[in-house]
Amino acid sequence: MRSRIFTLSLLLALLLAGCASAPPTFGDRVMADGQARVDIAQQWEQGSAAATRGEAQVKQGRRLLEKGRAELREGEAWIAAGNAAVQNSRQAYRSLSQIGEANMSAREAARRNDKLDRLVDQWREGETRIKQGRERVERGNAHIEKGEAQLRTGQQLIDRGRNQMQAAQERYQQQTQS
Repeated sequence: MRSRIFTLSLLLALLLAGCASAPPTFGDRVMADGQARVDIAQQWEQGSAAATRGEAQVKQGRRLLEKGRAELREGEAWIAAGNAAVQNSRQAYRSLSQIGEANMSAREAARRNDKLDRLVDQWREGETRIKQGRERVERGNAHIEKGEAQLRTGQQLIDRGRNQMQAAQERYQQQTQS
């Protein structure tokens, strides 16, 4: 008998406890719905911020590409000018050095030597232009590589941000439909 009384009192206590917990009120449901919408808004804002950062990186990447391409063209022009200067100096030096010295006066020999010295200087300047042009081309290529990397990273950020924004919009639509 004692076990029956104990079982009945336990059952009664459980039933009373179940009745004591009230269902969520309208206010409780609105608060929970409001928090879910705040979370959706935050997700959308984070996606928007990521997309904006990505657009800035794409813009900067394009600037670097333009700068690199300009340096590349400039470097190639310097190399071409240097090659032309070296070629012209080399040919003029060969022509001038083949003139016989036997029939020359001292004054003519001095002028010839001055011309040869100027040609050597032009030759060296041409070689310097070639070297500077190559350095410029290398810098241009480095800027192009960096710009392309920034373009890829920026595009990934844009895509990730847009996906995040789209997911937030879909969550919102699901909530408003239910």
